[in-house]
Amino acid sequence: MARNTIVRRLIVETLWERGPMTKGQMYAYITANFNLLREPSEHALSSIMNKNSQVIPVGKTRAETETGDKALHTLFDINREYIRSHSDLVMTMPITILKKGEKTNIGRCPICARKRILTGNDICLMCERELSEEE
Repeated sequence: MARNTIVRRLIVETLWERGPMTKGQMYAYITANFNLLREPSEHALSSIMNKNSQVIPVGKTRAETETGDKALHTLFDINREYIRSHSDLVMTMPITILKKGEKTNIGRCPICARKRILTGNDICLMCERELSEEE
C-alpha cells in the first residue's frame, strides 16, 4: 500500500474508534500510536480529511497555537448518519484503501459514480442510505 492509502485508512478508523478530532489531535494520535516511515504533516492530514466522503466537519473548537494565540480549529468525524457500524465504514471506503479480503462485490455506483463495495441493490451504501432517507 502506498503511504497515503495507509494514512487515509488510519484516519477513518481512528475517527470511528475515538470520535471527533481536529487535525492537530489526529496528528498527535497518529505519531504517538503508529510507526510510519514518513509521518504526514498536519496540513496533509487536514487535506486528506477534507477530501474524504466518509469524514465530515462537525463543529469547531478553540485551540492554543504554538505562539500562545487562540484559534478555531475544525472538528472532523465520521458521517455517523450514514455509517453506523464498522462494516458500514468498510463498505463506504474507496477501493484503494480496502484490504484484499474486503474487496468483494466491487463496482461503480450508478448514482454517485464512485467505485465502492455495492449493496444488494447494486448501489453504494451512502447512496442507499440517502435514498431511504428521502422516502
